[in-house]
Amino acid sequence: MNTDYPNPKKLLAFATFLCLALSGCVSEPDGVINACVVPQVVRTSPEANEANVSLSKTSMPARSAKAGAIKVITATFNTPMDPASINPSTFILRQGTDTLAGSVSYTDTTAVFTAPNDLLPGATYTVTITTGVSALGTHMAADYTWSFSTDSIPPAPVLIAPAAGATNQATSPMLSWNASAGAETYRLQVSTNPLFLTTVFDDSTITGTSRRITGLTIGTTYYWRVNAKNSAGTSTWSTRDFTTIATAPAAPTLASPANA
Repeated sequence: MNTDYPNPKKLLAFATFLCLALSGCVSEPDGVINACVVPQVVRTSPEANEANVSLSKTSMPARSAKAGAIKVITATFNTPMDPASINPSTFILRQGTDTLAGSVSYTDTTAVFTAPNDLLPGATYTVTITTGVSALGTHMAADYTWSFSTDSIPPAPVLIAPAAGATNQATSPMLSWNASAGAETYRLQVSTNPLFLTTVFDDSTITGTSRRITGLTIGTTYYWRVNAKNSAGTSTWSTRDFTTIATAPAAPTLASPANA
């Protein structure tokens, strides 16, 4: 029985020869053969057509240093790329017809565009990875382009209850408002001063659309207001007033059974 098997090195060399002959792929300097993979973008951040992208999306160094927001856009490839081909002329960020300046870097299989200036709220951005990027001489077949839009400043919340000018309200009322599109948090303030020079309640971390307030004084007019916030900014205030019950109720007169 013939026990001679093909030499694996010869098979690899033959496969490499076919690959090079058919596609023009080249060898890496160390002799490791590029497997004839045409570079492709397989993942982006933000994603294609993603809406309401947070303007607080930052790089980790900036976040840890509590520095100003640095906007980061990434594109991940299906194969290691030539780092020299990843540069501002091949990784382009535009808003409309304006090209935005930024720095471009590359690590592992991911290209990173860092915009030092704040992106605008409610704006659409277009990103293009051109065919100038390459993996060992093999270029992408076509430009890769995608778009995303940033957060818009949320509208002012619509207050629900108590009604404007309501009277005889409990001293522990539930204040409520409608959800504001795109809001991440709400700020609620309650004051006895219509200019809110001082407050009896102030919370800017509310994520729901209602809050019960306790400890109010009877027979007092209170002013309350709510705004909405996300990464793009803060809405204007929505304001109302109400008055708590004027006096405590009289003691009830017992009717039945008779005393003793």
